[in-house]
Parts: sequence; structure tokens; C-alpha cells
Amino acid sequence: ALEIGTSRTVLVVGEPLSADRIRVAAVAEIPSIGVRQGRITDVTQAGYSIASVLKRIEKEGGYNVAETALVVSGPQIATQRVTTTWQTDAKTRKVTEEDVAAIYNNSLHDDPASRVLLDATEQGYELDNVGGIDNPVGLTGDLLKLNTLLIHGPKSRLDDQRSAAANAKLAVSDTFFAGSCAAAAVLRAADRAAGALVIDLGGGCTPFTVWSDGKLVLAGVV
Repeated sequence: ALEIGTSRTVLVVGEPLSADRIRVAAVAEIPSIGVRQGRITDVTQAGYSIASVLKRIEKEGGYNVAETALVVSGPQIATQRVTTTWQTDAKTRKVTEEDVAAIYNNSLHDDPASRVLLDATEQGYELDNVGGIDNPVGLTGDLLKLNTLLIHGPKSRLDDQRSAAANAKLAVSDTFFAGSCAAAAVLRAADRAAGALVIDLGGGCTPFTVWSDGKLVLAGVV
């Protein structure tokens, strides 16, 4: 994973141990150039930072990295709460797994075309205006609603980071919100259920996430 931060550029190599566990095999970091408040201000200079951290990983860890996930932050990251509706089958009036998959997929298309979806979290279902439902499959009703929290960033700014990586001959496979990554690294399921605030202090901006009842309820960057 690559993070082009305001104060430092970091590249981490992980090795999978199981389906949900990764061992950090190598870490390299150097001071960033061409970056301000999580935003690329000089693609060429930022590319030099990425190339340098790649060389360090290769020299010190012995890893040849050609592709990476991109971890992003910055004040341009935004959150959006959306409510998506879905009509159940008029004859059976039963909520099926297909209904749940369809309403979730529809909720992902509410972010503007000029922005890139970084994370999406289900915040609960409603069935015929009755809320507090975690899993509606098998329940009887007509109108299903899903409340979702979307986290997205501007496509142009993320393209700048991809361009900087490309200058260092590093391909980007996917993009993730830094606040979500920090929470995934430090929170257990019990922590998310009890409620938690995760603050990822940065040199130019600080992403955060808030968790309650096992769900992500608020996120942002300050």
C-alpha cells in the first residue's frame, strides 16, 4: 500500500497469513515533496518521492513492487448519507437475498460522476418505515430502504496521485480512505460494537472515523 502524505511518503508490503490477516513484511518512508495537505501540487516532484521509496523497499526488503493499493486523505474527501429504496415482489412480499444485493448495489451509484467511491458502509435497513433492521432477508413487507454512508474523493485529485505513481512506474490497483484503513488496523469487532473514535494524525490533515453498534456512523478529514 502507498500513501503520499503531506510530510512523508510511505510504502508498505504485506504478506497474507489467512483470509483476514496480513503480516507487514516491509516498510519504507521518506519525506514527501510536491504535496500539500494531502494534495499533489507537483506531479513530477511527488513521483520522485515515490520512486525513492520504491528503491528503498527493493534495497532494504528485497521486494520488487510493480502494483499497489493507494491510501488517500485530504480535505477534498467527503462523506454522503444516502437512503435507497427497493420494492419487494408484489406476490410474496418477502425480502430475498437478491433484494438486499440489488438495493446495496443501487446505493453505490449515488455519488457524483466526478468523484470516486472509496468506502461504503451499511447503516441499517427499514421495511415499511420500521427501522432498526440489520438483516431484512426473510421479513415480510413492501418497501425496503437502506441507509448507507458513502466516502468519496474527487476523481481529478485522485488521478493526480495515480499520475505521480505512474511516473515512478508503479501501477495503482485500488484506492482506499486512510481513515478506514487506520480503523481496520487498530479496531477489533468488540471495539466497533462498543463505540470508538479513531484519529489518524497527519502532517497536513487528519482523517477520522466514528463507530457505534459495530457500524461506521461518521467520517471525515480535518
